[in-house]
Amino acid sequence: MKPIAFFLSTVALSLISLGGPLALAAAPFRVGLILEASRSDHSFNQAAYEGAIRAQKDLGIQLEVVEGKDPVHYAKMVQTFAAQGKDLVLAMGTSGTTSITATAKQYPNQKFVVIDDLPSGPNTAGMRFHNEEGAFLVGYLAARSSSTGVIGFIGGMDIPVINRPPAKVILSLSSSDYTAPR
Repeated sequence: MKPIAFFLSTVALSLISLGGPLALAAAPFRVGLILEASRSDHSFNQAAYEGAIRAQKDLGIQLEVVEGKDPVHYAKMVQTFAAQGKDLVLAMGTSGTTSITATAKQYPNQKFVVIDDLPSGPNTAGMRFHNEEGAFLVGYLAARSSSTGVIGFIGGMDIPVINRPPAKVILSLSSSDYTAPR
């Protein structure tokens, strides 16, 4: 998905689910974006960052972006953005779930979103992706395309969202009439 489409669909779906307006108000819409990793990670965080920058340019949102250095810093930034009165505090990744849920209780008139997890509270929204579905398809295609009968998987980090997909890759092998080399 293109970064601007990812960011705008995230904001739109979040506002709809939180009962917010569909159009930006006359005053600039203020967004605090907290990345779980580098804005140049060539993945999830970079897509969010690029989409947010484009929304800033094209839609005139007022944007502040920070990279969460560790869980304590991440939680502090959620609190900081809420205290600054941001219209939307958007946290990328599962690192933000606990702090978003806790901070949202303290600021009931603001909107909070976690991408890749589901926080709780009436002024929160979350989007969780079904990574295992893509992993299943990739495993199936790899098995069907392999001329050697050997396939592999390299995860970028040792975290649950990365560790779950290999199980689906293995399941997809049985669906593809894959025969392991002996």
